[in-house]
Amino acid sequence: MSRPGPRTLGILCVCLVLLGAGLWAGVRWARDWEGSVTLLANWSGAEREQFEEHVIEPFEEKYRIDVVYQGSSALSQVLAADMAAGNPPDVAVLPGPGELLAYAVDGRLHPLDGLFDAGDYDRFWAPRVTVPGAGGAHTYWLPVKTGLKSMVWYAGPAPTAETAGPPARWCLGMESGATSGWPGTDWVEDILLQQAGPRVYADWANGRLPWTDDAVRKAWTTWWARATPPVSSRC
Repeated sequence: MSRPGPRTLGILCVCLVLLGAGLWAGVRWARDWEGSVTLLANWSGAEREQFEEHVIEPFEEKYRIDVVYQGSSALSQVLAADMAAGNPPDVAVLPGPGELLAYAVDGRLHPLDGLFDAGDYDRFWAPRVTVPGAGGAHTYWLPVKTGLKSMVWYAGPAPTAETAGPPARWCLGMESGATSGWPGTDWVEDILLQQAGPRVYADWANGRLPWTDDAVRKAWTTWWARATPPVSSRC
């Protein structure tokens, strides 16, 4: 039997691609999909796989809505660019409420009232926020994931003041993929809060206190003294 020529192989490949697309579209049509939503978040790798498996796929199966996921380590920059271009995602998963509040005040967020049971969350996690022109308080965000930070792991039995040992036996978790280093910021925040009090911390968090202020410098130098050798840099 003669070997098919390049032209024949090319036609065959095109036919297979079209057939695959037709089957995919047919499956979607047969399952009565109701549309799609775009979702922007910063999860990648194993975190993305877990989110898709345990959140996106069950949602799609239940509501027949296709979720188009976009992952980016430059989350804030991508969202700002999408907003400026007039093509924002339907849903954005951001790491903290500060940025969300800014978008809510600008009238760029849609309230979530009635879309979930508010009783499932403490007000701390899903607060009702009053923004100009919104006609009262509304809920604009709710948590989808929480992470433990400012943690220290100790090799051995639970330590006491007498058995904790030298700092070299301790290990600080600082690695987080493409965003490695951000867990350390929580240590600096905790130190500043303990050393300078809630008022100074609030001024710093809201941009009213410069990073060169003596209180902020002291927090950073305290963190540096605790986090540098002889503390182990690897777990």
